Amino acid sequence: MKDLKRSIVHERIRLIALILFSGSLPYGILLVNNIAIYLLALNWIFESSLLTKWQRLKCNPLAFIFMQLFFLYLIGLSYSNNLHQGFFEIEKKLNLLFLPLILATTNSISKNDVRTILKSFILFTAIATVICFSYAVFLNYKEGHTLSYVYNAVLFDKHLPDRYYYFNYWYFTYELFAKPIHMHPVYFAMYIVFSSCLSIWLWWDMSGVRKRKNALVALFLIYNFITIILLASRTQLAIVLLFGTAFILYRSYLKKRILLGVISMVLIYTMGLAFILLNPVSKERFIDSNKPGAHFSENKYGEGGLSLRMYKWKYTLEAIAESPLVGTGTGDSQDQLQAVYNKNNFKIGYDFKFNAHNQFLQVTLELGIIGFISFFVSLFLPGYFAVKNKELIYLTFLILFFISCLTESMLEVNKGIAFFAFFNSLFAFQFPGQKK
Repeated sequence: MKDLKRSIVHERIRLIALILFSGSLPYGILLVNNIAIYLLALNWIFESSLLTKWQRLKCNPLAFIFMQLFFLYLIGLSYSNNLHQGFFEIEKKLNLLFLPLILATTNSISKNDVRTILKSFILFTAIATVICFSYAVFLNYKEGHTLSYVYNAVLFDKHLPDRYYYFNYWYFTYELFAKPIHMHPVYFAMYIVFSSCLSIWLWWDMSGVRKRKNALVALFLIYNFITIILLASRTQLAIVLLFGTAFILYRSYLKKRILLGVISMVLIYTMGLAFILLNPVSKERFIDSNKPGAHFSENKYGEGGLSLRMYKWKYTLEAIAESPLVGTGTGDSQDQLQAVYNKNNFKIGYDFKFNAHNQFLQVTLELGIIGFISFFVSLFLPGYFAVKNKELIYLTFLILFFISCLTESMLEVNKGIAFFAFFNSLFAFQFPGQKK
């Protein structure tokens, strides 16, 4: 009886820690996130013996695949010159070690608890979007863009001098939109995309869903779609279009209403295009800033989204050529890039200290071909098992993260590391029906 009570206490503490961790992801303040991981680690230490943990770890070889990347970064310290930066990188990447280790060896998490954790992520992500919209409205109100001003501007074409025609678009777009939660818009948009995928999976997995709930889910997904457009992340919008098209067509095929599905898809995407064209800031981000040029310009966008990244990738490959097998080391990658940027007079890259903006190139720069293989395997193997076990939501997560890594160095930022390490480990070791 005493052991049973002790087990229940550990389960509750672990659930609280995991909810805190997942719920704090959409917010840039790391305090709650750190408290959650400390609480999770302490609970893990006392919930079972070391021998039990070791036996579980041996039954989960995938955990070693996940953790090996961290150990490669640790080895990379031995041939790094910039040890200060190297130790900082190791500190950031501790979640790549702790989360797979803990979630692979902790007591089994119940199906309901896993669903609660996923629902908490959806809820707190949605709250974060509400905070962003509310703060943007508040800032507009402070500047004089009140409801009466917007009403007179729209209906009677009355505008005050030195004001935007209707409202300040900047507060509803990109960095300023995500500023109140201290998140980079790209990572926040990725969270919203995954939140939408989880919502669809939870909705689809429920039996006897009423039409009223169908409508609520649809409205929630449209709301997320609009928010992703306003965050102006081109990659995440492309992922939404990919996932959204596949889901709508598949769903309409099952219902034998393909024409209705196509019409719905066209209407939703047309609405999204209208949001981009009517918002001059979004239009700049999605269209105008992507027009290619001979090199990079002096404006704040550099040359433009994709074309600017092409130069980052080009110079990263040049830096990789210096040490292709083992890389520059954990702490020297940015120093190497700075030298290449300077040599090629890539001023905007040098001034802003751009990383590779591609995680596959980034890890190859830092750890060489060995690091690239390690990272690729940590995505490919769980993807294989997700397909084999027919875990569609796990596969969706891996595809989302894989595509995101093509245009961002996801493991160079705490929010990218925590997102990948947490959900990858949760799905691999504690997902409902997952076999050890």
